[in-house]
Amino acid sequence: EFRAKREFVDAARRLNNVDLLMDKRVTALSGDVSIESVDVVDAGGSKQTIPCDALLIRVGVVPNTDLFKGHLRLDEMGFITTDDEMRTSVAGVWAVGDVTGPIEMTIANAVAAGPRVAEKIVASLASGE
Repeated sequence: EFRAKREFVDAARRLNNVDLLMDKRVTALSGDVSIESVDVVDAGGSKQTIPCDALLIRVGVVPNTDLFKGHLRLDEMGFITTDDEMRTSVAGVWAVGDVTGPIEMTIANAVAAGPRVAEKIVASLASGE
């Protein structure tokens, strides 16, 4: 079963030119100028080379926050909880990007949040908070 959001999977299943591969792990990408094939292996160790014209790589929506359990407040899904200024439950610790929640998990949002939070951190350090 996919771990992606249900609406993403449903939309992809409706497309005739998209193949959804379950329980496969990408082991290699091949192509001279652009992507031509993808090597995958399944849970049983069976390998396969799949010709392709495009490849979409998307990280999962399960946060990689186990390191912070017991140190920072996490929500029921394991995301780090923050206030409006991205401060965590521990003074002097901020969090940005996908670890803070599943809403609009994009590189663009994470990159945009970085400089905003950096300004908050500098201001906090300058004021001695």
